[in-house]
Amino acid sequence: MPIEVDEKLILAKCFLNQLKELKKKYKKLVLVDPIKLSCLLEGFLFEVIAAKDAFLCHLNHITGNLLEDWQVNEKRLLREYKKQKRLNEIEIIEKIIKLKEEKNSWLWKLNSYRNTVAHRLVLKRYIKFRLRGELSKKKPTEIKFTDRMKFLSGDMFQITTHKLKNNTNLISVGEVFLLKNPKDYYKNEEGPPGEAGQEIFSYCNESLKKMRKFLEELSKKIEIK
Repeated sequence: MPIEVDEKLILAKCFLNQLKELKKKYKKLVLVDPIKLSCLLEGFLFEVIAAKDAFLCHLNHITGNLLEDWQVNEKRLLREYKKQKRLNEIEIIEKIIKLKEEKNSWLWKLNSYRNTVAHRLVLKRYIKFRLRGELSKKKPTEIKFTDRMKFLSGDMFQITTHKLKNNTNLISVGEVFLLKNPKDYYKNEEGPPGEAGQEIFSYCNESLKKMRKFLEELSKKIEIK
């Protein structure tokens, strides 16, 4: 595998390792400072996709620098390779494009999450706390707490409450997750939040393995002429 591609995967692994340490320390990532958690998730998503982009740049370099680095993307490279009838390179690029554009493929989702974090907060959380408060008589779905609860703007969380004997309300909790459909992040904030997807650490861990395997397979197909 080209060294610049491997280095990008190593950077993604660094972010993943920090998520792993936080999960080990706090048991549930929902208890982690949300700013720190967002930084690590966004850093991971950017670097793991950057590994694919670094592969494209490497391919461009070893085939004659047909494009400036800033111009490199799948469709521009494909156009140049078709002009030169470079069949092997055409096959490689078409494989990336097919997977990237196939809705719900792992690469489509990964790329969509990366694009989303550039503009929106993507963390969706289940949260658990024991706080004293009272249920609203006019709006049964609302709970008034004496303790202030701080959350980042855009965070979504599902709660269930149980009235305890001492008038304390129990808020049930789960984990930090990504929405199953990345496009749901673009819905109206007042609408349904979308279906909960995979917990973020397990998702990042699986995505890194898939990206490394995919780029290793593509690297084997490179023919230097």
